[in-house]
Amino acid sequence: MPSTHNKDGQEHTLPDKEDLFFTFDDAPFEAPFQPSGEAAPVLSPLEPRSEPSTAPEPALKRRRWKWRVAGLTIMLAVGVLLLLLYPVALPVPTADAPKHPLQPTQQPSPTASPPESSALLPVPNGWKQAGLTPIDALSAQRVAIDFVQAEMNLDYRNAGIREQHGGTFTAAMAFLSPAAKERFLHYDRRMINNVLFDQVQQQQLVQMVLHPSTQIHKIQQDGDELFAWVDVSFTLYQSLADQTGKRDEHTVLDPKTQKPLIQHMQVLLLAGLNTATGQSWLVTTYALNAPPPEILDVP
Repeated sequence: MPSTHNKDGQEHTLPDKEDLFFTFDDAPFEAPFQPSGEAAPVLSPLEPRSEPSTAPEPALKRRRWKWRVAGLTIMLAVGVLLLLLYPVALPVPTADAPKHPLQPTQQPSPTASPPESSALLPVPNGWKQAGLTPIDALSAQRVAIDFVQAEMNLDYRNAGIREQHGGTFTAAMAFLSPAAKERFLHYDRRMINNVLFDQVQQQQLVQMVLHPSTQIHKIQQDGDELFAWVDVSFTLYQSLADQTGKRDEHTVLDPKTQKPLIQHMQVLLLAGLNTATGQSWLVTTYALNAPPPEILDVP
């Protein structure tokens, strides 16, 4: 066993090399900072690395298969829905198909002349001589019909108040000339008293003009003024309530024939611009189911 001397000259004995290790149950423990085997090599970040195998598991395969089946089912359902909503019309063969070729449609003769305007729209004598055209006749008929509808239509819900009539009771004033408006306020039964107003309110009457048609009878020149007589025929439809509140709706019938009662309104028109309606005719006077008043000496 080797020995050594310290600085005092004393001799100390060094243990053998084998005694440098401490044992426990004959299992030696190495002193700290002892080399432990060869270190693992460090890979460069540029070198490719081998990835582990990522093969789908059986559960993942089953999940993908279910999604595919679900997608096909949805596509099939959408296709069936589109066919139901937008069916495709297929040609259906007929058993009795004609065996002969179709004959061409007969075309009108190119030399045939179109009917005259007087055949489509009858006008009285002197209409063209007065400088009027078929469009003037259409305008006169339109004004006469609009006036009759405004005059004859009634609605208890749109009639103004008892002290001041309005609504359907005064709608016809828009078609009247200034002089006719004065006569309307003093002579029309819608304005002179409350008899008609009370009747309409008590019966809750709603009255409408049906099937109006017109015919221009005569025209007359009086100085610079031009007048036209227009006859408007029509029927009336009424809706009213009885004492129990139940509504009765019907066409007004002729008490003798029990057929729709055809009524006539004679309308005298004056050629001139109506600033209220934009038409070229104004109503000067009118009469229901009676000959026109002798305001003008119409031959």
